[in-house]
Order: sequence, then structure tokens, then C-alpha cells
Amino acid sequence: DLVKKYGYASKWGESYSLVDRKEAWVMDVISKGPDELGAVWVAARVLDGYIAAHANHARITTFPRSDPDNYLYAEDVISFARKLKLYYGDDEHFSFSDVYDAKPAAKLRYAEARVWDIFTAFSTDKAFASRHLEFAMGRDRQHPMPFAIKPKHKVTLDDVRDRMASHYEGTPFQYAHEAASGLFEHPYRVRPYQWYNDRTGELYVNERNIGVEKTGISFIAQIRPHMPPPLRALIWFGVDDGSCAPRYPVYASSLEVSEAYKGFSTAQGHVRPILQFDLTKAFWVQNMVSNFAYSRWRDAYPVVKARLDEVHNYFTEQVAAMDKHALEVYQSNGHDAATREVTAFSVNMGDQLHEQWLEFYGHLFARFRDFVTTESDPTNMACGCKTTEVGMTDAWKERIIQETGHHYWVVDDAPNWIGMDPALIPTHPKKPTGVDEDETGVPIGEDLGEEKIQEGSPDESYQKRYLALLIVAASIIVAGLAVAGRTAVGHH
Repeated sequence: DLVKKYGYASKWGESYSLVDRKEAWVMDVISKGPDELGAVWVAARVLDGYIAAHANHARITTFPRSDPDNYLYAEDVISFARKLKLYYGDDEHFSFSDVYDAKPAAKLRYAEARVWDIFTAFSTDKAFASRHLEFAMGRDRQHPMPFAIKPKHKVTLDDVRDRMASHYEGTPFQYAHEAASGLFEHPYRVRPYQWYNDRTGELYVNERNIGVEKTGISFIAQIRPHMPPPLRALIWFGVDDGSCAPRYPVYASSLEVSEAYKGFSTAQGHVRPILQFDLTKAFWVQNMVSNFAYSRWRDAYPVVKARLDEVHNYFTEQVAAMDKHALEVYQSNGHDAATREVTAFSVNMGDQLHEQWLEFYGHLFARFRDFVTTESDPTNMACGCKTTEVGMTDAWKERIIQETGHHYWVVDDAPNWIGMDPALIPTHPKKPTGVDEDETGVPIGEDLGEEKIQEGSPDESYQKRYLALLIVAASIIVAGLAVAGRTAVGHH
């Protein structure tokens, strides 16, 4: 009724999950356009024991028009398509997705690859992945995926978290470690998602991960049918990339949220202050962690993932304790008293997370800055740490050579041995040891101390002679400074 009266302002349409404690539905809806108020839509119930997934694409295709327990639709969903000359077939073969949300191959892949990834992870059908891979890649529209599947086990909260963090690991969609991954092999690509080869005119795509860097908000709605109304629904809420940002628990009945998560948007008539950096807001702190992880993905992301698991496990324990306490309050003091308890809990969890995540950013920065990995080492009196230079992988070195040829090549020449007894010149001169120090006092450069030098060898003799020369040179310099000092005083 609201859509009929006020219209539906969405150029591309939307796909909604509508869930209560008894059933779950998916609703695909699209505006009728600027010339007519209203929208066309269709909704399908997810059968008990099944799961559905949808991602920026209408997933309901054909549907029966005489099964209101499982399918609902706008009265003119088919006739409006005929009116716009979008469909000429019979009612039985009408497909909402194909008519109202037909996509070219690149955009089909952008959306359906994510559904494929989720279904592949949970399907009982071992051939599901291979059967529908070409469809998910936008290459074969003859084998579309079903609207819903029966999972191989009951899907848990952790299962959903893992899928929402997916970068297609272990699948044909996973980014190879090509040039665009960078030295630290991050699973992200800059926009645009599709691009043309200027030489051939061929179209290429960058995959759209489920865990994606451009995320504004990310949440998991958890419904517990056995709980009373004020305790029934939890929102696990985060404000950045689902693979890097933690989600904290907010009871859906909460009357307040943490200050770190408060804000206004265009819905309240405000322009979003996206260029006003603010450390008091979770959005900025969570983006700081995520973006730092992107820059050192291979090294930093395992640390981020481990910390996420710790945080989420802690919140799960806290929710269990609050559920027990709030239920007792609900049973003894009623709805309003229980609501006050879960509100205070939700605010506290958000406050805690914000403080902890800012501290975690500091930990990441200290550990992975300046292209080194720094770890604790109490035996090091200089800094209490040990550092490991990351360096380049052999594959990356080879890539540089292939791309630049001899641009960085130099002759591997020996040091200047002029004037030295030939018998004392090492057969294979060593690379010089680095003598610079970083701010921790730890020497930077190759450590040659592990190579043992036999007593009496040419190398040992050379080192002794070299040291003697250094001592003599230092003595001459000191003597020269002393003479200069006396001369200066005499002139004064």
C-alpha cells in the first residue's frame, strides 16, 4: 500500500530477506519507473530446512500463482511486463529475474558468484560447484542455480560469519597472486569491476568478493524463537569489510546504542561527514584496521583473523550470560525491565569493542610498520624485540626481472682489492654487511655472522689486516683532530 501511494525510488530494484520466528521469505522488488507510482514484486518462502542467498540480483525466476503459502506477487507483475514490451510469453513461463533483472554476463558474475560461493560451501550435492560454475561465471545461462538449497548441516552463526568474510578462497574465483595482488597478495581489486583491453576490445572483470572493502555496514540478524520478545533477536553489527571488521551484539529491543556507532545520514536529512576523520567513531577505527591489513595482507591478515575470532568468541560468551540474566529479569520484573538490561549491555559491548579495536590498530601498526615484522624478544636489551625483514618472494623477484629486463641489473663485482697480497684475496668475496641501524638499535642488512671462518684461512687473515688498517686510519684522524684543536686555540 505504501509503495502504491508513494512510489518506490529504486532504479535497480532490491532483494530483501524477511524473517520472523516462524518463517523466512525473500522478496524481489523493482520500481515501475518515473512515469508511474508503485512497484512490481514477487516473494518466495524459504522452505523449512533450506537456506537461500541473494546478492544484488533478483533470484526468483518462475513461480506458481496458486500457492499463496509459499509465493506472493504483485497483481500486475506479468501484465506490467507486457505493457512495457518486456515479455511476450505465457504466464506459466514468466521469470521475474530474467524479465525485470536481466543482466549481461559481467554483472551476472558480479552477483551470482557470491551466491555460488555460499551454496557451494553448504550444499549436500558434491557436484553442485562444477555443475553451476559456468553460470556463476556468466558464461552459461542454461544451468542457473536453484532459489534455495538444503544444507549439509545446520548453519551456525560462525558459518555465516565465515561466508560473509569470503574472498572465494579455494575456488576458481579466488584471485591468483598476479601483479594486481601486490607483494603482499591481498584479495582485493581497485575499481572498476569491469574493464576493457584497449588493444583487443575484450571485456574483463574484477571479482566482487563477499568480504569487500567498500562496505558501509555489515550485520547478521540472529533470531532465537525460544526467547521472549525483548530477547528474541540479536543484531551482530559492524561498520566495515566483513572479513576485517568485528561485529558486536545489539539486542533488537535496545533503546540506545554505543556512542561510537551513533550517527546521522540522509535518512535523517543530514549530509554524511565522510571527510571528517573522527577517532571516536567505530567507522573510522574499523577502517583504519582494515586498510592497514590491506597493505600487509599476507602478514597482517592472519593476525586480524585470529583477533576477530577472539572478539566474537568473547561476545558469544557474554551474550549467553546476558540471556540468562535478562530472562530472569523478564520473568520477575517484566518486559520493560528486561529491555533496560539488554540496552545497557548492548551499549557496553559497543563501547568495549571500540576501545579494544583502537588498541588493536596500535598493535598492528607497531608490529608491521616499515616493511618489517617486529615481535617481542626480552633478551634484546636494545628494544626488547626482534625484527624480520619481509623482503620479496622469489616469484616477485622473477616478475621484476621479466617486466624490467636489465634495468636493475649490476655487475656482481668484487670489492676493491688493489694493493692486497693476491694470496689473501677471498675466492668468493662476501657481500658487505649492512651497518645502518633502525630506530630500535637493531642492525639492518644481511647477517653474515652465521658463516664460520676457519682459523688461518685467507678470509681470516684479510679480516685481521683490514681491522689493522682501520685502527691505523682512526689513529691518523684522531691525531689530525688534536693538531687542529691546538692550532685553533693558539689563534684565539
